[in-house]
Amino acid sequence: MRIRKVITALITSVLLLTFAPSAFAQKGVADTFDTAIEVDLGYVHEHGGYLDAPDDLDFYHVKNTTPGMRTVAAIFTPPNSGGTYDLMFIVFKNDGQVISFKDEGNSPAITRFLTTTINPGEDVYVLVRGRYPSDYDPNTPYRLVIDTRR
Repeated sequence: MRIRKVITALITSVLLLTFAPSAFAQKGVADTFDTAIEVDLGYVHEHGGYLDAPDDLDFYHVKNTTPGMRTVAAIFTPPNSGGTYDLMFIVFKNDGQVISFKDEGNSPAITRFLTTTINPGEDVYVLVRGRYPSDYDPNTPYRLVIDTRR
């Protein structure tokens, strides 16, 4: 009877570890413009994120609250597991109108770099997404560095 309990506990543990979603890939966090991760001006921010489903998107938001123009730069390193990922900038005017859209392209498994300049009051959203439905990995994080110092 005791060996049966041990085997049952072992099988349950293996199944939980194998099929449980990542604790870092939470639904509703950074999945839309409204739930984007806020990035402060004047710093270098490093984020490790996961694309945990074929339709997962990760948004990061920078708002220029200064009286001058600001440069936002992003460096994206995809997970070691491969896949084709997109790094994009979407810049909005004060009234919500899209004024710029930059897409770094979709080369597989290489580090990508984008930069843009935003005027006072403008917003930029940095978007990370998989290019194809198979381009996600809930177990291996990507690395995103956003520089807002200039």
